[in-house]
Formats: sequence, C-alpha cells, structure tokens
Amino acid sequence: MAQNQVIWGSAETVKIQFSADASAGDLVHEGNWYGVAESDVSAGEEGVLHIRGVFRLPKNSASQVINSGAVVEFVSGGKVQLFSSGTKIGKAYSTSASGETEVEVILMPELY
Repeated sequence: MAQNQVIWGSAETVKIQFSADASAGDLVHEGNWYGVAESDVSAGEEGVLHIRGVFRLPKNSASQVINSGAVVEFVSGGKVQLFSSGTKIGKAYSTSASGETEVEVILMPELY
C-alpha cells in the first residue's frame, strides 16, 4: 500500500452531479470526466459514472472499421470513433468491422 493511499486498486467509478438526463449505459461527458452512466439519472441529480472498464459503445459511423487496440475518441451524442483530433477516452478492446454499429472499448481516463 502506498503512503496516503485512499483507494486500493484502480478507481473505476466517480460520483458526480449530472448536468443532463442520462440513461443507464449511456456514454457521457460530464465536467472533466468521460464515462458510462451506471443507472438512469435526471439532470441535477447525483449519479455514478464508470470511468474505467470495457463497455460496448455506439460507433459514430457504422462504416468505420475500428481495429483492436486503436485509440478512440468521444463524439458528441455519446458515440466513439477512431482518434482524429478530439478527446482520447480509450482503446478498442476488439475489432469492429464495417457495418457494425458498436465497438467494445476499454475506457482509460489516463488518456484524457
């Protein structure tokens, strides 16, 4: 255990106040965090945001091929795409072929 350690292991969730309604499983950007809402939350309510882990997330374009290990970025509307110039939020856990609407992503808060 490191001196002054508060959380053992990796922090996987944070409690935050949501600025907009979110449904369980939605990829959201709240304040300085990117993550997946644990449950349905109304704007102004406190809720839990998963900031680390593997999640199946919607792709911005079903025609885009995202290979395993590729860096992905957040796109407004709670979608992801290959990193171009936006905010890196993780890496593809598995390959998502053209025509597939989702990709499995490892969320990695250390990237943003």
